[in-house]
This record gives sequence, C-alpha cells and structure tokens, in this order.
Amino acid sequence: MIHENEKRYDEREFVERPITFNMSAHRAAPFEVISKKGICIDISSSGLGLVSNCHLHKGEVMEVHVPIGVKEVTVRVFAEVRWSAFAGDSARSGLRFL
Repeated sequence: MIHENEKRYDEREFVERPITFNMSAHRAAPFEVISKKGICIDISSSGLGLVSNCHLHKGEVMEVHVPIGVKEVTVRVFAEVRWSAFAGDSARSGLRFL
C-alpha cells in the first residue's frame, strides 16, 4: 500500500544489491565516461532508490546497470535523478526510469 504522503506511484520492493551507474556527459570531460558503484536499496517499475558516495543532482540523467536474477546479469536503463540528499558519509538518491 502506498501512503498518502508518498510521492511514488508504484509499490517498491526493498532490495540490497550492488549497482553500477555512469555519470551524464556534463559531469565528465567530452567522450569520457565516469563509472560509479552504489547499492540499490529499493526498486519498482518506475524507478529505484540508490545509496552511493556520490551526491547526484536533480534532473541529471544517467545510465544505470540494474542487476536481475541470481547471476551477474544486468539490464541497461536510463534514469533521471528526482532527488538526492546526504545521509552521513553517503548520499541517498531517488531515480526515475526513462
């Protein structure tokens, strides 16, 4: 069930899986890809929650490699940063799939 103060439209599944994401072009030199790692903490059909050591910027678009199944298989998707906030030594972010 989605709570009345919840901004998500879809129910999320709580997970804790390593995830890789590539920063968008404006954060890197031309033709350079900055690859980062984080932890996917929840996922739904419309987006995911991410914890990483990188503060992301609202509106930023990135390439995310979402793990599926039990083997080291990922699906490449693009996502927009909807929000990001520091939580101790790390940052927590909400991403919306595009």
